[in-house]
Amino acid sequence: MTVYVHSNPVSGTNSYLLGPTASGSAFIIDPGSFDGTILHRIEDNQMHLSAILVTKPSSFHISGIKTIRRIYDAQIIAPCHSLFSYPCTFIGDNSALELDGVHIETIAMPDHSRDSVLYLINGVLFSGEALSAGMIDVSASAYARALLIETIRASLVALPPDTVIFSSFGPPTTVAVELASSPDCRLQPDAEP
Repeated sequence: MTVYVHSNPVSGTNSYLLGPTASGSAFIIDPGSFDGTILHRIEDNQMHLSAILVTKPSSFHISGIKTIRRIYDAQIIAPCHSLFSYPCTFIGDNSALELDGVHIETIAMPDHSRDSVLYLINGVLFSGEALSAGMIDVSASAYARALLIETIRASLVALPPDTVIFSSFGPPTTVAVELASSPDCRLQPDAEP
């Protein structure tokens, strides 16, 4: 499975199209927009867009869904029950599902938002806005931020160091880089990885 990155020039957010290099099923993660670039990638490679995965139902992640659903009958998988009056397959805390032969796991981020998940697909982590290269998302209070940092640290430590992380903002990173250099995720010298 190949990851195609699409950056929205208006919002500065990333969406990800996961699919084969040639014909077959594909998924899109956090479609904050859907334009000709993504459409051509799908159609030119004879992909079938079978699912939309949402890390958090905010406009940065879902604005392209209406357009996608006009073109494709893609199943919406999200940490909520409906979006734009389309029913969603609810995916909650620490769930797993098989989609077109691909194993997808979620990592809950309740300290970020009750309706926020990360997706682990084929050893790649899609973190939405909860974690970006070098930083975590903002929180409502210092206490909430401390909880989020601890949740993300614990989640990262459980993954292999070479796990690639794709987020809604910025470039990709890896678990090893975040644990070694991110001010929010860096392990304390006496902590066990």
